Amino acid sequence: MKNTLSKSSLTKTEIDTKSVDFDTLKKEFRRSVKSNLLNISFFAKSDMAALACEKKLGSDSIQIYNFFSFQDALRAGFLSYVDIIVLADDFHESSHIKFEQLVQSRLKRRVEIISWDKIDFDKLIDSISNSIENIKKSKASHFFTSRLVGYEEKKVFSSDRLEITSQNEMDETYFENLLQKELSSIPSSQPEALLKRGIEIIKEFKK
Repeated sequence: MKNTLSKSSLTKTEIDTKSVDFDTLKKEFRRSVKSNLLNISFFAKSDMAALACEKKLGSDSIQIYNFFSFQDALRAGFLSYVDIIVLADDFHESSHIKFEQLVQSRLKRRVEIISWDKIDFDKLIDSISNSIENIKKSKASHFFTSRLVGYEEKKVFSSDRLEITSQNEMDETYFENLLQKELSSIPSSQPEALLKRGIEIIKEFKK
């Protein structure tokens, strides 16, 4: 049975889909999947776990770094590229909780944070694998949202309406949350299925 959006959900947005170029959207999505690079940043006093994780995951699409202090990571600008944070050791600069709060306060995009007890490595790999899946789904949702809102902003400016209102921002948040929910059952290892469902959702979205 085809999964369709309810009418009640469709009335909550003002985003228009009529001007979306779906051929271009397909090309851009496939290109983004190929170029997508995930970053995992470890915080540990030894880089052994990070190296073991790199060997275990073994993917060209994943970068793994180990930082020996929170300050080193912040100075290196890791917040601009990090997707998954693994907290293994305590550092005198800050507690794990305060560092998590700092990260979450500075970033609007999704970042997964894992606290590891340094005992069960297989459990850590499972947690990282789950986080990778969550991040890939989040990036797919963000891709469709950013493209759709981009088309909407072009429409707004072309009609001489020079402001983007808070309503547009609510539409963007609502649509991205909706996409995450709708794409949650599709594995990220099936990018064409994600693309197909994403396009279906955009086409179902009506004023």
